[in-house]
Amino acid sequence: MNNVRKSISIILVLSVLVASSFAANAEEHLAEPEQAIPVVDIDLGDYQAEMYIGNSQLLYPTVLPINATEQAIIFASSDTSVAIINMMGRITALTVGHTTITATAGGILRDFELRVVAIPVVLDIDLGDYQPEMQVGMSQVLMPTLLPLNVPEQSIVITSSNTDVATVNLMGRITARRVGRTTISVSSGGVTKEFILFVVEPPQVIRVTYIEVSNFKDEIAVGETVEISATPLPADAEEQRVTFSSGNPRIATVNSSGKIEGISVGTVTINIRADGYTKSMHLTVKEPTNSIDLNSSFVVLNVGDTFSLDIRVRPPEAAQEVTFKSYAPEIASVSESGVLTALQAGSASVLVSTWDASRVVNVIVNEAPPNATDQTEQEDEEKDLPPGSCDDLIGRLQLLPENGELLLDGELNPLIDAGVLRELFGTTRTITVKYPSYLLRIVGSDVKNANNELITRIELTEVDEGLMLLMNEGKPLPGRVSVELIGYSRFDFLYLYNDSSGRYELISGGIQGDTVIIVDYNGLYLVTATRISYSTVNWLIIGAIVIVLAVCGTISYIAVKKRHWFW
Repeated sequence: MNNVRKSISIILVLSVLVASSFAANAEEHLAEPEQAIPVVDIDLGDYQAEMYIGNSQLLYPTVLPINATEQAIIFASSDTSVAIINMMGRITALTVGHTTITATAGGILRDFELRVVAIPVVLDIDLGDYQPEMQVGMSQVLMPTLLPLNVPEQSIVITSSNTDVATVNLMGRITARRVGRTTISVSSGGVTKEFILFVVEPPQVIRVTYIEVSNFKDEIAVGETVEISATPLPADAEEQRVTFSSGNPRIATVNSSGKIEGISVGTVTINIRADGYTKSMHLTVKEPTNSIDLNSSFVVLNVGDTFSLDIRVRPPEAAQEVTFKSYAPEIASVSESGVLTALQAGSASVLVSTWDASRVVNVIVNEAPPNATDQTEQEDEEKDLPPGSCDDLIGRLQLLPENGELLLDGELNPLIDAGVLRELFGTTRTITVKYPSYLLRIVGSDVKNANNELITRIELTEVDEGLMLLMNEGKPLPGRVSVELIGYSRFDFLYLYNDSSGRYELISGGIQGDTVIIVDYNGLYLVTATRISYSTVNWLIIGAIVIVLAVCGTISYIAVKKRHWFW
């Protein structure tokens, strides 16, 4: 029992001692004063260093550090007649002048110089770019500028003196209503600028009423292309843009430039449009003709005889319709079925045509059947046919395959006459005549008029500008011919002498490669390596050459013709 009492006494004593110690420490802490945080700087924030009279602004300064003990800021103006500042930091500009605005906190002061100026007034208005004339229905937007540029933002009023002629909205958009005149006024700050606006009728729009189409073909072959050109009319129509379309691209296509291509057999419509006008062209695409096979391309008949032409068009898929035409129906006629009838003595050419190809049948009609003696003499003459004679050349041509070439010596063949050209006409065979200084070529498909004989001898004359050539001694050519020069350097320009103007004219695309000349017109040609100047050409020499060549050509032509008068 005594021990328990002792223990309780000890615990009470220790509790009193601990409580006394905590109380002493608490008194010490309560007695220590709180430490103050000083102001280091004042950030004035954004402000205007210049103000107009009557304007105000509010300062938003910040005491640094932000946890400084002293946060109160005192504002002041050094000249309150110029500007005042209240305890919240609002500055009000009173009169023109300068004053110093200060902000003080915790012994730290920051200030700035404030300049108060008078409010600038509008002195002028720049109307900017505008149209003094407008068409009915058009509009424009005015963009005026107040001057000087530092004028405070002010309202701008834009008006029209005649709103029946033109109206103006709040954004400055002017809309032309009807023909007339009105005054457009722009006002701001007591200043007004204006201009006279004329409203006129819009010009009459010229519409497309027709489309002229060139190079169009009603029929083309599968795989063939043809480029057409289209011109909207009248020529001064406002819209000149042309578009092309195919009614069935599986049969034929057409691109934006007017290039048509046959795709498959059939009929299609090609539509050409401009400014709402449409022109429709009907096109038939056919299988191309590869060849026209004849049972004979050279027929000899007596007056009264008949001969049936047997025609085979290849390939079989190609159109088999064939037409016949006699170019001397008084000598030999031809029926729609291809039956030749000899009417009187002479020679005739019969053209056999499909839609895209042609062959020529040469017909000789004799007066009466030759007797035995005449027959023998004729056979003897045929055995002794000289090289280059008409019969000899026709026979050799007939033995040639399609695309074959008949090479002739120019000295033995100075002339290709009409009979030979008729046999060549419409074929893909070529006659090449060789001379020491050139090769003369003509292809059957290039023969246009078989009645125009081809003189193979070309007089070549070298001049300072290049080389002169007199083609066919000035007589019409049977068609397009090519001349390949031998032993000459490169030529780039081809000229043809124009008798009416007395000068050479440049022929575009007349030279292929370096020395191959393509011509389809008789006359005097000049090939050069550079463009010629007309002042450098000696026309006197040219005239003399033309006369000499014409005389020589006439003599040689008569001599050659004499050989072939049996035709």
